Amino acid sequence: MIVREEELDVGTLPVNKIILGDAYKVLKKLPDNSIDAVVTDPPYGLEFMNQDWDRDVPPVKFWKEVLRVMKHGAHLLSFFGTRTYHRGVVNIEDAGFEIRDMIVWLYGCVSEDTEILTTEGWKKYNEIKEGDEVFTLNLQTGKIEKDVVLKKFVYRVKDKMLHIRNDNTDQLVTLNHKIILDIATRVNHDKENRKYIMSRVYYWTFASNLLKIHGKIRLPLAGIYDGDFSIGTDLAELLGWILSDGSIIINKNEKSIRIYQSSVKGHYVKRIRELLNRLNINYKEYKRTRKYKNKVYTFHEFFFSREKNKEIFDKIVELIPNNKPTYKLLCLKYEERLALINGLVRGDGTLVNGRKWGAFYQKDEEFLVWFQTLLHLSGLQGRINLKKKCCHIHYNDSTELQLVSEKKRKQYLSIADYEGIVWSIRTNNMTYIARRNGKIFITGNSGFPKGQAIDKLIDKELGAFEKRKIIGMSNRHGGGRAFAEGHSGFDTEVHPITEPATPEAKKWQGWNTALKPACEPIVLARKPISEKNIARNVLKWGVGGLNIDACRIGDSRPPTVDDPYKFKRWKEQDGCKRSPSCNPDLDTNKGRYPANVILDEEASKMLDEQSGIVKRVDLRDSCKSFKGGMFFKRDNGVVVITRRPIDLGGGASRFFYCAKAGRDERFAYCQDCNEVIPQKEWEKHKNHKLIFHTTVKPLKLIEYLVRLVTPPNGIVLDPFFGTGTTGIACLKQGFRFIGIEIDPIYCKIAEHRLKPYVKQKTLLEF
Repeated sequence: MIVREEELDVGTLPVNKIILGDAYKVLKKLPDNSIDAVVTDPPYGLEFMNQDWDRDVPPVKFWKEVLRVMKHGAHLLSFFGTRTYHRGVVNIEDAGFEIRDMIVWLYGCVSEDTEILTTEGWKKYNEIKEGDEVFTLNLQTGKIEKDVVLKKFVYRVKDKMLHIRNDNTDQLVTLNHKIILDIATRVNHDKENRKYIMSRVYYWTFASNLLKIHGKIRLPLAGIYDGDFSIGTDLAELLGWILSDGSIIINKNEKSIRIYQSSVKGHYVKRIRELLNRLNINYKEYKRTRKYKNKVYTFHEFFFSREKNKEIFDKIVELIPNNKPTYKLLCLKYEERLALINGLVRGDGTLVNGRKWGAFYQKDEEFLVWFQTLLHLSGLQGRINLKKKCCHIHYNDSTELQLVSEKKRKQYLSIADYEGIVWSIRTNNMTYIARRNGKIFITGNSGFPKGQAIDKLIDKELGAFEKRKIIGMSNRHGGGRAFAEGHSGFDTEVHPITEPATPEAKKWQGWNTALKPACEPIVLARKPISEKNIARNVLKWGVGGLNIDACRIGDSRPPTVDDPYKFKRWKEQDGCKRSPSCNPDLDTNKGRYPANVILDEEASKMLDEQSGIVKRVDLRDSCKSFKGGMFFKRDNGVVVITRRPIDLGGGASRFFYCAKAGRDERFAYCQDCNEVIPQKEWEKHKNHKLIFHTTVKPLKLIEYLVRLVTPPNGIVLDPFFGTGTTGIACLKQGFRFIGIEIDPIYCKIAEHRLKPYVKQKTLLEF
């Protein structure tokens, strides 16, 4: 499938091949007027990640060669960055293309030392990757859930950041970061038990808004994860005893487990004995007399070997190898995690008033971090004290910031100058669990970097920012409170409205420094037609138009011909005759007309949050004159027929195409193993050198673009082929492709990805 540049003969058309070589040199070998469409993602000239290939946009001479090989009337779709779009488009236009339109693809932090909790443990920005499983908070249910990393964002900034800190949390976030707030409200009064029944509601606000809030707020630090892995409460508690007061011995001479306990705590000895009996473990109990500070006590040792307890012994060793806990234990059922904590604390901890857990002691710092994480997934809070080598246990799952005065505000919040890396991830629940400086907290996905209000900057420059008066509160569409209350949109993100404090600032009220960067522009260009009009050009070259019907959004067509409701009522209409213009058989409404805006999943969610969700509108229920997908009304005795589709409802995103990213689209080349591996297997090669493409576009997005501009069985050229997404999109939809890529590693990855689709196409043709 891979053909080297020097092996390619001049004038040949290497269909469904990857050409390894310089795109400009390869283009010179391709014949004139042979390509039906070009869909590509060239360098943006942004010096992305300091890569040499992204030093500049392709020059005019490159696009002239692209123009030469394209048929007259063929379309070009090319991605560019917002800052260099003008340079790329001018070069394309100067090469001879007609600029027809621009399609916009819409897509939406914490400090570098912040870690995020995955099912494999805590990971930093350079360790976590798309597709990883992470723990998140569901704002609707208030429960901890597993989710996947849909996208990772890493930026280098020099900016102001908000430092949120008290004894329980330490967060350093950008001013536009989404902070999760925890609101507890009374919903009922239990007179019998003399207590109020509380309801928990979660919503988000931008970090910058905390500086303007006057009152008390609560930040969630922990939650309850129900768990998806079970071993039983007895075995879970036994693991706790082994980890805290036991040992696992595995060598050539012995494979055994021992648990030690003193008669000073006789009820603990009894508890361990009962656990071993309930688990049907064949064990031996040894008693030795010890003397300590003139006091004599009995030392109990419970011993069992692998020889007589093979199945349960191997299970224990798998869960706690080398007598160390694994992060798999975090996924235990909630009751089993509590039993595990009970065994750990009773074995090597303290109890408050003989009942409540107080602290867990352990010299190993990694063990303490694991124990702290276990607490936070069980609705508890852990605070590590390295000097005392322990983790204190607290029964509140959130922390309170009393922002009731300027003095208190400065105690908890401060603006810090920051220069370095900030990062975040995107999840379906829009939240994740993070850890910084040993303190765990729950936070939200980041918002987009925004500009600054000029009137506020002027007040700040003149030293009058603190004098700005709050004149109201705006309830923006935003937080998760609406979901918790059963509504259909995020509508309770609270934003204080302030008025300028100086005359100079009033002149500039409403002005800002920047727009929200939330898109990636795609230029739509066309090679000039060679004939007198587009109709003759299409007949001669087979290209020149856009396939609108194949790219319609949604399905709002009227009832089908099989709908008995339609024609029974249709025939009953007086004065109505079927005609092509009003015949419901004519499938003229296959969906909404495609716009020049394309959304990704995050942008789609954000748009729906802003617009709210519209319920399904069945016009037949509200209009008696609705028949068979048509509206019938009389105008001076004449029946007028108009077509109006049923609105199936949804958010505003239903008016635009949403390109959803697949989870299995990322591949890497392992230099140690000399093979291409999918993203789900990257963890197995974490100690190897992996090479992967940094700017892979979603396959669904490329499929849509290819479908828009390519005629049936057409040839699509991608001169910056990367890892083959355009080729896959073509083969899946019955098109042919020619891919050019200069990087041999990317060619290998592309070949690996394309093989199953090429085989499938060959079988279909056969």
